[in-house]
Amino acid sequence: MDRVLAFSPGENNSMSPSKPWLIATVVLLVVEILPPAKHFSVLCLSLGALAASIAAVFSPLPWLPWVVFIIVSVALLPVLVPLARFLFRKDSQNGSPTA
Repeated sequence: MDRVLAFSPGENNSMSPSKPWLIATVVLLVVEILPPAKHFSVLCLSLGALAASIAAVFSPLPWLPWVVFIIVSVALLPVLVPLARFLFRKDSQNGSPTA
């Protein structure tokens, strides 16, 4: 159990495999926050990058974070995009009931 993580803490790693994914997570979150943030598709990519960062920490395989990024991002699209449509829909009634 010498290497629980994909990199050894004793090594002089200035850029661990998870850091680019964490940077991508923050950049994508900033892009999602910028107006108009009504689609949540960039949020799917951001959460995929966060999952890829976690995979990069625990796996020495360089291709595994990419697979995790793609799977998580694609899996979240059918969930978050309809949620965004529901949250940002324009009501035709404008809050007044018709009697």
